[in-house]
Amino acid sequence: MLKNLLTKPDLLVLSVLLLISVSLSALFYHRQHAYFLELQRTNLDPLGLRFYSSARSENASPPDKPAVVFFGDSRAQQWPMPRMSDMVFINRGVGGQTSAQALGRLPYDVLPLNPAIVVIQVGINDLKTIPTFPDRKAEIVAKCKEHIRQIVNSSAENGAQVVVTTIFPLGESPVVGGASGSREVDAAIDEVNRFILSLAGNKVKVFDAAGMLADGNGKTDSLYSKNRLHLSRMGYNELNQELVHILRTSLM
Repeated sequence: MLKNLLTKPDLLVLSVLLLISVSLSALFYHRQHAYFLELQRTNLDPLGLRFYSSARSENASPPDKPAVVFFGDSRAQQWPMPRMSDMVFINRGVGGQTSAQALGRLPYDVLPLNPAIVVIQVGINDLKTIPTFPDRKAEIVAKCKEHIRQIVNSSAENGAQVVVTTIFPLGESPVVGGASGSREVDAAIDEVNRFILSLAGNKVKVFDAAGMLADGNGKTDSLYSKNRLHLSRMGYNELNQELVHILRTSLM
């Protein structure tokens, strides 16, 4: 009966809407399933120690060149190593990690390597949760600052020169919580970055990656952004040009 009342254009529109609804439902299920699996993996291995377990078990001799360890979350994990033949680069980033997880993993994945330099990029996975837990914003920001401070201090006390980068700004895509949530995360990133800038000292160099990547609106420039959270190859190439200079001067 309903079919007889609908015109062909009406049926076409309904078919398209049904297809969109089914596609969105499938996408939502896929994301929820992936989140569930990641949650279970985190419960089983809260610090992510499985990622580099085989490397830790190897009895490798110390490198004959200064070792530079990249440490933090996926932004560190995806960072391509600069082309510098006089240094050895080791990546110990783990995707999805918060500053608390990175701090807990530091004694296992970084300090035993006795690196000459540690490059730290971490914090976004803390701050991106603010739209989900708006009443805990102050706590999230404060703990993020404290964990970064402890990672920096522990690395320096272990004998490394520390290069801590400011947190890359988000790309233009919306975050959970809409425009208001995006502004809250942006403000938190700015606050934590001001704190990171204050950490500069004799054993600590601050690399203002955020300042290099941001456009006029404070977002990661679209030229450098792969998605909301991560950088494109061009973005990392831009950072590496400055990082090479920082690494060379760090050992002088």
